[in-house]
Amino acid sequence: MRFSFFLYQIFATVLLVLSLDFFIGDNFLKSERDDARKYHDIFGMNLKPNINKTYQFSNTDPPDQPVLFCTDQNAFRFLCNGKNESFNETFHDIIFIGDSIVESTAVNFEDSFSGLFQKKYNKKIINMGVNGYGFENSYTKINFFLNNGLETKKLFLFITSVNDFNQFNNEYKIITENKIPKTIILENYNSRKNNNFKTKLREMFPLTYVNLWKIKSFFFPIEKNIVNNNLENLENINYVNFDKSNEGLIFLNNFIQLSEKFNFEMYFVIFPTPGQYFLDNTAFIKTMENFCVSKKCKLINLFEDFFSVSNKEDGPNSYKNLFLHNDDHFNIRGHRLVAESIHNKL
Repeated sequence: MRFSFFLYQIFATVLLVLSLDFFIGDNFLKSERDDARKYHDIFGMNLKPNINKTYQFSNTDPPDQPVLFCTDQNAFRFLCNGKNESFNETFHDIIFIGDSIVESTAVNFEDSFSGLFQKKYNKKIINMGVNGYGFENSYTKINFFLNNGLETKKLFLFITSVNDFNQFNNEYKIITENKIPKTIILENYNSRKNNNFKTKLREMFPLTYVNLWKIKSFFFPIEKNIVNNNLENLENINYVNFDKSNEGLIFLNNFIQLSEKFNFEMYFVIFPTPGQYFLDNTAFIKTMENFCVSKKCKLINLFEDFFSVSNKEDGPNSYKNLFLHNDDHFNIRGHRLVAESIHNKL
């Protein structure tokens, strides 16, 4: 009888905890969640405008420190004490666009390469980067702003070969409505993502999920291997034999057409991820060089700049000097290298 009552108490307690978690669990995880993004009916996704918050991300530089995250009225990440003006109020020297590499989520904006261009090199810049962007998002975004009065001298699209060529026509698709190209998230991709059992549990019982994950990580730590992850993704795009027939590369013509129409210089920026320290990158670099020669765009190749920051004893593991721990996003030193290298190449 006592044992049955004990089991009943345990069951009732678990049920109460899960019920509370289901209804109010999100309220206790503000520091663990990034609510800076939202769906956008033209770009597919975007940052929210006029954010001024401190976020605790899982991987940052300095390590374990909160990041001050601010956006202006246009939903561009910018210096938190910067002038919050409309995008069409002034002429811009440089626009940076791309995914989380450009958004620079893991560092304070003044430590990012775009922030350094603004502060150190006194350039009028816009940072249009958003975590998760593919070529489609970047194209529909810059097209929208250019057609609504944005002016610039130079546009820099950062190309992450590990993600961008893999993502193209996989997660997003471009449709045209009323002559406006729009990025939509593919239903089959969204469905796969939303039907994931772990994702469902995390959404239904966020507090329980996070705490169980912390307990598991403490007793059974399993660390992802970012190098292996990069290499697996690169295999999917035939990286070693990368050539001009790649459909993602062909899509880059759309950016070049915009540069001709709106009279700005188009730059494509390529750089290594940790996995590319362990590969022969000749085919990819040569194809990108030939592409820009034939299309009259400009290529900024940062591979040698990154590889030069190395120690003989580290070999390919020298990537750790410029990236966050077990991550393919730049640390502060990596951001400084990007800013200095691009400035010198210009």
